[in-house]
Amino acid sequence: MFIAAAEMDTDLPVEKIAVSPFDKSCSDADLVLCSSDRVEFFAHRATLTIASEVFANMSADAVPSTRFDIDSAYPHEDCDLPLTRLAEDGTTLDTLLRFLYPVERPVLPALRDALNVIVASSKYIINHATEDAPKQFETLAEE
Repeated sequence: MFIAAAEMDTDLPVEKIAVSPFDKSCSDADLVLCSSDRVEFFAHRATLTIASEVFANMSADAVPSTRFDIDSAYPHEDCDLPLTRLAEDGTTLDTLLRFLYPVERPVLPALRDALNVIVASSKYIINHATEDAPKQFETLAEE
């Protein structure tokens, strides 16, 4: 089940910062993605734009889109970067981003993780993950 961005409690504190390469040590990030479970991912708009037409259509001052459960109307409170809240949980978002960045391709540990990535990659039109995640899903289902 996905939570619409408008329904997320924006007053909750951030639980944690994502692990490298999506942590604050990435000083050239120009966007912060926040998962439904309050994990922040410091990301690069250029990478997201190349990988996904949905992200390409987003901008820092975009009107929130209920169609994709995206809310990019908030500035990040600790820095000048735009904060975009997404409906996916931190595990799903971390995996999805690892399909996009030049890092080791993620291995999905469970069927639920694979299914969440398949749904999210379809939602954001991310072909890399849409092609690889179902293969991993089939492998996990056979085990």
